[in-house]
Amino acid sequence: MLSLSGPESWEARCTTDANAYVGSFVVAETKSVPEREGSGQAPRERRAHQRKPPRGRCIVKLFRGTLGLGQNLALELVDVSLSGAKLRLSQNLRPGEEVTVELLGQGHLRPVKSLARVIWCRPADQGFLTGLTFEKPLSYADFLHLT
Repeated sequence: MLSLSGPESWEARCTTDANAYVGSFVVAETKSVPEREGSGQAPRERRAHQRKPPRGRCIVKLFRGTLGLGQNLALELVDVSLSGAKLRLSQNLRPGEEVTVELLGQGHLRPVKSLARVIWCRPADQGFLTGLTFEKPLSYADFLHLT
């Protein structure tokens, strides 16, 4: 039997049928322990794609909802990957909220539009930092134009 209990730990139990294996009953248990802060070891990277800061002047817009209408909440594109982005916003958003993002980098003739979902949002100097995951990954060509 194998049982998993969360992203930071795992547990495996191997058992044999006492009738099939004469002599002993085997139970093995192993758990990984997350690294402690200050241990000198970097935490395990959980992102699927590399993040990069934008190259040169990049125009970013973010709107609540999936229609791309209303007030632009984006102040700055902090970094971007194929699967998501970190933005500085003028307002707080709730995790799980759907948004529309428009990114215009050097070499783009028109903005790249993407639906995204808010993963986290926290107060920061000059607004709110927000992590987004795109509904569909950016094309590699669009990623290169942005970074």
